[in-house]
Amino acid sequence: MKVAVLLSTYNSAKYLRSQIDSILNQSYSEFELYIRDDGSSDETLQIVTDYMQRDSRVILLDDDGLNLRSARSFLRLLAKVEADYYLFCDHDDVWLPTKLELSLLGLKTGIDKDDSLPTLVATDLAVVDQDLNLISNSFASYSGIYPQLLQAYPALAATNYITGCTAAFNRALRDKALNYSLDCVEMHDHWLALVCLHEGGIIRYLALPTILYRQHRSNVVGAKARRFPASLMLLPVSLKVLQRYIAQAKSINKDITAGSIIAAKIAYRLKYLALRWL
Repeated sequence: MKVAVLLSTYNSAKYLRSQIDSILNQSYSEFELYIRDDGSSDETLQIVTDYMQRDSRVILLDDDGLNLRSARSFLRLLAKVEADYYLFCDHDDVWLPTKLELSLLGLKTGIDKDDSLPTLVATDLAVVDQDLNLISNSFASYSGIYPQLLQAYPALAATNYITGCTAAFNRALRDKALNYSLDCVEMHDHWLALVCLHEGGIIRYLALPTILYRQHRSNVVGAKARRFPASLMLLPVSLKVLQRYIAQAKSINKDITAGSIIAAKIAYRLKYLALRWL
C-alpha cells in the first residue's frame, strides 16, 4: 500500500519546518511526502533539500517552478504522483500525531473490498494563532459550518465544508477526478468533493480535529468566526463567490442548475439560523 502526502509550498520558510516535522513524526510512518514548490523566492527550497537529505520519504517534485497558485499546484501534484491513498497538506499547519492514521482508518471503513468506490475523508480542525495558541477546538463550530446539512450535491456546491488540509482520499477518486476539466476549479478540496459525490462516491466527515490550523496574515483561505447577523454585511462578496461555485459545480455536473444551487444555499442558511437561534 502506497500512501502519498501532497504538499504545495510557496514562500513557506517561516512555518515549513514545524509542519514537515509533524508529518515525519506521525504514528503511521509508511508514507512518502511529495512536495511541489510554486515558485518560492525565500529559503523554502533549501529547507526542503535539508529534509530530503535527512529522510528518504521527502521527495521534491521535479517540476517547472511556475507559479500556478494553490489549487492548480495541488492538482499538478495529484496528476504526477502515483499512489493508493492521498492526503493534501498545507505548508503552515501542524499535524497532530495520529492525523494520518485516523484518516487512513476512515478511508478503509465501509468501502468495498477492491477499493474501487471513490472515497474521501475530511476532519475537523483546531484553530490556533500564528504561535499555535488555541483559538477554538473546532473549526466547524468557530466558522458556523454544519457538515450534516451539506451532504447533497447542490448543498455542497453552494457551501463547502471540506477543508483541503484535512482531506484524504483513495486512488479511485483521484483517477476519476483527473478526467474532468480544470477550467473552473475554485479550490481543489471543494472541487474534489463535488467529483466524489457526482461519481457516486462516499464522503466521510470525522468530527474531531486532526491538525492545528494556523491563522496568520498570509492564509490563502483561513478561518473566520461566523457572527450572524453581522455576516450579512458580506453578502456582496458571498454572491461573487457563489457565482464561481456555480460555475465549478456545472463543470462537473452539466445537469445541475444555478437555481437548485441557490435554493440549496438559502435552505442551508435558514437551517443554520434555526440551529443557532432555536
